[in-house]
Amino acid sequence: MRRVWGSNPQSSNSESDALTTDPGSSTSAVIRTGRQETVFSVLSYCIGEVVVVVVVVVVVVVVVVVVVVEVVVVVVAGVVVAAVIIVVVVAVEVVAVVVKMEVVTEENSRCARRAARDFHHQTSGWS
Repeated sequence: MRRVWGSNPQSSNSESDALTTDPGSSTSAVIRTGRQETVFSVLSYCIGEVVVVVVVVVVVVVVVVVVVVEVVVVVVAGVVVAAVIIVVVVAVEVVAVVVKMEVVTEENSRCARRAARDFHHQTSGWS
């Protein structure tokens, strides 16, 4: 079966202007000498194909952009979580150092008082 655009199907003229497609091949097209409606048929077919290609390209670009944005969001979230963990660990270390310094200062104060008392006892005659 053959489909014919732009010509009279009853015409027996072998030179008729037509766009014919072979049903065995989805893309084969034969254009015989240029009538205006044949050109329009070809142009509308080509425009349809271009629209399909443009839609596919746009969909692929959108998918790639979404994937890249998701990757960036995951990386940024990982960096933020890592930064929060680092800040918490540093804060705990700082608190531990401050507490240790206070303990050491308190211990030093006791030692200093004991040394002063011992010195005072030694110099004042206490045994």
